[in-house]
Amino acid sequence: MNKLSLRMKLSLGFGSLSAILAAMGCLAYTSVGQLADTASRSEQIATRIYLASQIETAVEKRLRGFAASCWREKKTS
Repeated sequence: MNKLSLRMKLSLGFGSLSAILAAMGCLAYTSVGQLADTASRSEQIATRIYLASQIETAVEKRLRGFAASCWREKKTS
């Protein structure tokens, strides 16, 4: 390593730094893509959960109404 010129040492250092930077850029790019996919999936799941809770609430309201009407009919008979 001592026999290399200063220009060669600087070139090797800059080249290795550039390679590391390029590798980190590729890794960050793929990570952002995975993050976007994960966000999309979680949004779909949240929508499904919301719709399921809305259906559950509607069914419970209908059942309460049905039970109340049955109770009124028994009371009047």
